[in-house]
Amino acid sequence: MHKIQFLASTTIDSAQQTSSVNLENIDNYAIQVIVSAVNSPSGITVTLQASNDDTNWIDIADTDTDITETGSVMYDVTDPGYKYVRLDFTRTSGNITASAILTGRERRV
Repeated sequence: MHKIQFLASTTIDSAQQTSSVNLENIDNYAIQVIVSAVNSPSGITVTLQASNDDTNWIDIADTDTDITETGSVMYDVTDPGYKYVRLDFTRTSGNITASAILTGRERRV
């Protein structure tokens, strides 16, 4: 099992994206976004994005999550058909403090 912390505890106070994670050797993965602080009103949404070239990104359908309180958001993905994944944070107001961890099962040959 792979474990990658690709967002250390960070204040999200503007639109931003995390670094990407290469999924080339990963079959299934889960991303946990841990929100440790919310400054009201929070107008922040997190969305999973996918890419096959690590340059051109597209939102993954039905992954938009509005952040309104502390806690965790979990994305669980089986057999992704893309090579890279990242988180996209959009902001209309407020800020949050968040971190993110990806765990994934190594692809079996």
